[in-house]
Amino acid sequence: MELMSRVTIQIAEVYVNLQEHDQKIRRWWQYPWAAALLMLLLGLLISGTMTQFNAGLLNSLLLAGLAWTFESRRQRMEHGNLSSQHEMHERAKTEEQLHLSQQKYLNIFHLLPDMVGITRMSDGKLIEVNKGFEVWTGWKAAEAIGRTTLELGLWDAEARARAMAIVKEKGRLEDLEFALVTKSGEKRSAVMYLTPIKVDGEDCLYFMVHDITTLKRAQITIENERNQLRTLLQTIPDLVWMKDAEGVYLACNTRFERFFGATEADILGKTDYDFVDAELADFFRKHDLMAIAAGSPSINEEWVTYADDGHRELLETIKTPVHDAEGRLIGVLGIARDITEHRQAEDELKNERLRFKNLVESVDGIVWEADAETFTFTYVSQQAERLLGYPVEDWYQAGFWAGHLHPEDRKWAPAFCADRTARREDHTFDYRFITLDGNIVWLHDIVTVVEEDGQPRWLRGVMVDTTGKKLEEAEKQKLEAQLRQAQKMEAVGRLAGGVAHDFNNKLAVILGYAEMAQRAGITSERYLNYLDQVMKASGQARDITRQLLAFSRQEVISPRVLDLNDVVRDSQQGLCRFIGEDIRFEVRLAEKLWPVNMDPSQIDQIIMNLVVNSRDAMVDGGLLMVETGNITIDKAYSNTNSDITAGDYVQLVVSDTGCGMNRETQQHIFEPFYTTKDAGKGTGLGLATIYGIVTQNKGFVNVYSEPGTGTTFRIYLPRCYEQQSKIETDERPIHLDRPTTILLVEDDQSVRDMTADILGEIGYNMLIATNPQEAVAICTLDQCKPDLLLTDVIMPDMNGRELASRIESLSPGIRVLFMSGYTADVISQKGILGEGLNFISKPFGRAAIHEKIQQILKEPAK
Repeated sequence: MELMSRVTIQIAEVYVNLQEHDQKIRRWWQYPWAAALLMLLLGLLISGTMTQFNAGLLNSLLLAGLAWTFESRRQRMEHGNLSSQHEMHERAKTEEQLHLSQQKYLNIFHLLPDMVGITRMSDGKLIEVNKGFEVWTGWKAAEAIGRTTLELGLWDAEARARAMAIVKEKGRLEDLEFALVTKSGEKRSAVMYLTPIKVDGEDCLYFMVHDITTLKRAQITIENERNQLRTLLQTIPDLVWMKDAEGVYLACNTRFERFFGATEADILGKTDYDFVDAELADFFRKHDLMAIAAGSPSINEEWVTYADDGHRELLETIKTPVHDAEGRLIGVLGIARDITEHRQAEDELKNERLRFKNLVESVDGIVWEADAETFTFTYVSQQAERLLGYPVEDWYQAGFWAGHLHPEDRKWAPAFCADRTARREDHTFDYRFITLDGNIVWLHDIVTVVEEDGQPRWLRGVMVDTTGKKLEEAEKQKLEAQLRQAQKMEAVGRLAGGVAHDFNNKLAVILGYAEMAQRAGITSERYLNYLDQVMKASGQARDITRQLLAFSRQEVISPRVLDLNDVVRDSQQGLCRFIGEDIRFEVRLAEKLWPVNMDPSQIDQIIMNLVVNSRDAMVDGGLLMVETGNITIDKAYSNTNSDITAGDYVQLVVSDTGCGMNRETQQHIFEPFYTTKDAGKGTGLGLATIYGIVTQNKGFVNVYSEPGTGTTFRIYLPRCYEQQSKIETDERPIHLDRPTTILLVEDDQSVRDMTADILGEIGYNMLIATNPQEAVAICTLDQCKPDLLLTDVIMPDMNGRELASRIESLSPGIRVLFMSGYTADVISQKGILGEGLNFISKPFGRAAIHEKIQQILKEPAK
């Protein structure tokens, strides 16, 4: 045992010594199995016998186990030392990193621009703040640490309670917006972040506050601008919208909402196909793609119907492709403007221009505009070519107007116009112009001076062709002569009408008593001759009066529908007796002659006067011809003769081959008392009478005559469309079945006495009244029942028509016959010439008054 111990000790000492050897040997001893193997080999070497070998083996095993144990321990110790060293190294490294981290944290903590700090959760006091806290709040760290945020007034209790509630609920707080109050009292917008942390084992809150005042203000500004822009888009009268590249709506304004009849919210995300028919949607899409393909705005017009109220508008649409900063297509911006009224205004303007052009072209004159300084035309209407022959383009040449003036007007006309233009006076003047075919026309130019800035700038006017002015002036002179002639005739007519009443009354007395004297049984040829001369002179005076009345168109007439051929035939035999054998008299009557409405006696007067004049014009004989015919006067002829009315006429032509008349004589032939015959051979009333009769019957007279060739009178009488009157004659003698009582009312004593004598001589019973009042009084008497009232028309206090009405009321069924020496126009004013009334004009003879009375008495009572 001691040996083993010594060996063991030795081995241990060897082991120890070996451990101090070279590094290469020690490397083997790093492994316990190598040491044990070595000890085993050493023990075997030491033992010499088997016993010794067994003992040596045992000792070797012990030594090897001991070596194994020592080596394992050494290795464990060495490993432990290495681990401690490594741990110490790691700790030092960690401490160094922690120090660096803490330093870095402090640097970051203080360098952060935002407000950062830590508060205890227990009392809310600040235990750490950074430099940003000081900058934004105005509180120094020394002032803030140890105080709460409420004490510093950084926010209110409500905001803090809301923040703590969120932390408690969610474990942390993010993006809490609140109002931060600085030391100076300024309120700023801020966002807070809160996170619970542990500091030295104590619950704390780590906070970070970001000032968003600037951002908030920018957001407000952006929002305001956005609102303004949106307000602008919403209030703009145009339709505004935005689509993406696929045609999906991204935005639109209120005006556009009306088109679809939907809100913007309902429109966004949809396409045109969701709101309009496919055809219109295709149209919209087509123009979207056109704008995209062109890369520039496209413009088109489209009629659309608004969905909200159904009204239609014509829109001018501009579609513009929109790209981002990188040039990528965002979509298409559309703006549509209502141009319905604009288009209507354009159409109206076009119509107005067309209307103005048509109006200008319809003016029977040349409408023009020219430069006020150079007289160069800037506009000339198409009438210029029609009136003067020159194409409109020629008028725009400089000096064209002055160069085509008549040589006599070429100097003064431009000078006159220039002078009036310089004085800024509108003016008119007449000048002659040479047409393209060389003719000379008169132009009446009406010029207006148009000013700009107080100076003449334009001349505008109308040139009117007045070439026919001379003819018009001649026609005017003719009309004036006719007017003077008519005034002369009117004057004579008034004279005739003025004297007719008294003259006829006196003639009536003369003729009446002369006729009674002839029947008185006078046997002396001498006195009978006297009475014949009185009757002859009275008859001539009566004829002159009638001619005067016919000339003045105041004769009382009894027109009826008749055939002019019949009148000519009836008068033909009588005419032949006084024409003379040296004059060949021919009558040519037209077949199917139209009827006329005239008094036959007037036609007799016309034929008689014309035939007598023709006879007197053919001293040495000749041909006298009377013809009739139908003729129609057209408007073209009547337009050139103002006294002639277009229509159908019956023509009476009397022509001769006599001496004829010069122009001077023809101008006076219809004047009363004008005659070329010798004294005592004519009264000068024949043609004046014809003129009066024809005019009274709405006809007219044409005369053609040349000295030495003869004269032709053409009488035109209006055609009558009524049937020809049938004249019934009753030639049976009138016998009075009973005595007839006549009530005579006449204010002229001589006429009253003569009329009473004539009627009494015939056998009538007479009741005589000097005035209407006496006549009424007579009729009130029971024993006085007259059969006929014969009354003058014009009497003092009461006219004949009024008297007849009174008498008829007192004596129903009484017949009435009016008489007067006044002219037709006067008694018409008194209401006597009404239809169905009986009238006889003064003077009248015994047979005429008797025949008229008998005719009235035969008529049935009214």
